[in-house]
Order: sequence, then C-alpha cells, then structure tokens
Amino acid sequence: MLFIAIGFPIFLVPLLGLYDAALVTSGTSPVTPEASPVTSESMCSPFHYSEQMLYKTVRIEHRLELVENAMTKMGEQMESFAEDNLKQLETMRNAMQSEQLHLEEFKEEIQIGIRNEMEALNVLKENVFIDHIGFNVHDIAYGRLELNQTVTFNTVLMNEGEGFDDSNGIFTAPASGLYMFTADVCSYKDAYVGIGIYVNGIKAAASKNLQGNDQSCSSVTTFARVNKGGRVDVKCLGFSMKYYLNRDSTTWSGSFIGLLLRH
Repeated sequence: MLFIAIGFPIFLVPLLGLYDAALVTSGTSPVTPEASPVTSESMCSPFHYSEQMLYKTVRIEHRLELVENAMTKMGEQMESFAEDNLKQLETMRNAMQSEQLHLEEFKEEIQIGIRNEMEALNVLKENVFIDHIGFNVHDIAYGRLELNQTVTFNTVLMNEGEGFDDSNGIFTAPASGLYMFTADVCSYKDAYVGIGIYVNGIKAAASKNLQGNDQSCSSVTTFARVNKGGRVDVKCLGFSMKYYLNRDSTTWSGSFIGLLLRH
C-alpha cells in the first residue's frame, strides 16, 4: 500500500512477490560483495533481481564445470591407477609362475638326486663284504628220491652267514661273489645214483654212477658266481628210476658243502 501511495506501478507488485519467493528459495541475499549499498530503489528494481539471479546462475554453472573437470580428471587418474595395478598384478603373476616352475625343477632335481643316492646306497649295501659265508650239511633221511627232487639234509654242521635253509635244502647267497659247491649222495646197494648242483634253477654240474652190487655214491663239485639272493640246491637226476638212500650209512648218506671264495 506504501508503494502505491508513492506512485509505484500496481501491476509490478505480483512480479516482486515472485522474485522474493525465488530468493527465499535459494537462501541467498540479492546483494553480492560487489553490490552497492542497498537502497530502497535498488531493492525495488526488477532488473536488480535479474542481475543477481544471472550472477548466481553463472557461478553455479562455473562450479559445476569445475566439479565436472575434477571428476573427469579423477576418473582418468583412477583408470591410470587401475591400469598400473593390472600391469603390476600381471608382472607379479608371471614372477610367481616362473618361481613355481623353478621350484618344480628344483624338486625334480632333488628327487632324482635322492633316487641316485638310494641306488648307490643299495649297491653299496649289496657289496658290503661278509667275510665268512659257508655251510656244511649232511645226513639224508632214508627213503626214496624222486626225479628232479631237491635233496634235503637233516644235520647242519656249519651255516656261516645263515644262507642255508635246512627246511627245503636251498642255499640263498647272502652276498654276491665266487662260490665253490660240492655234493655227494650215497644210495643203497643195487640202486642207481645221479645228482646235480643247480644255480637259480640252471644245472651247473652233474654226476651219476651206474648200478652196482654194492652201495653207490655220486659226487660233484663246481664253482659258480652267484649274486646276492641267488639260490643253489642239489637235485636228484636220472631217467624214470627211484633212488633208495643208503640205509646202512645213517650218519653219512650224503652231504652238501658251499663256501664263498671271494667277493
């Protein structure tokens, strides 16, 4: 009513209300630091409000542009950082793969070295000298011997090295070396005698006597190189005949002797 009294145009009153509402909404004062002292004329001028709104709009756009530039720069930095990290990760992965390969190769070399050492130790163990190896057994039980039957002996006089097994009549070499073996078997009178010394199932030597009126004995001696674990035994030889052992010579119906000469 005051503006109307001093001659202010009535049609501008609603426009002033709109400007006032816009300023209240923005929460700012229409006066800027560069603005001149507030007068009733400047406050009432619509051009003054337009100028202030334009100034604020320009400042907001400028700030938005600065924020956008900062975000763009930050995005570029983050992208560069991510690329650098990917490169570092790739480098680390390649280094780890290379190290793993080296470890596998080192592991394989160690395993090969261990196997070689074990083989060398086994060879050394096999070649450990056992100074005294020998056996002397005799006394075959009275009865029949079948063809290719291993002869067993009841009495063990000596068994150095524990190589002879009296349960089956087989000698198992405790160490590799050159051995001498000798065997003899005596039969009852009017009986045929034939024996052979076998090394690992192969006949190394054999002897047989023809049938006679008195008791008959067959003896054989051989030398053989036998590896550790090799088996030596005496077998009964002949055609289809069965052999009677000497019933009268109960203490010496046959013998089997073995001796290690050298390694």
